[in-house]
Amino acid sequence: SWSQYERALRAGLNDVSVELREMRGAGGEYDPKRRRISLDAFNTALLDGLIHELLHHVHYHRLAAFGAGEEPVTLTLEDEIVRWINRSPQRQRWWRNALKAKLSEGAE
Repeated sequence: SWSQYERALRAGLNDVSVELREMRGAGGEYDPKRRRISLDAFNTALLDGLIHELLHHVHYHRLAAFGAGEEPVTLTLEDEIVRWINRSPQRQRWWRNALKAKLSEGAE
């Protein structure tokens, strides 16, 4: 269920740092060596970008099995999970607060 995916992504958020930075043409990227998600607020909606990159982090091995199809599968999952989150003001609030907290950690 989408709630299980969301719970896994919430847990995965604890394992990474998140930063905002300018990235030419890309909305976000995940650096597995540094366990860092970078997002460009100009090129992507922050929630969408965060969910997308968390999917790469949390479900790396499952998604890698799709080979060249990894990105389309990730985009499909991202769309469904973001829709799931946006159907609930409580879920929206949790993600908004979690993202603010993660960005504050990086600013220290």
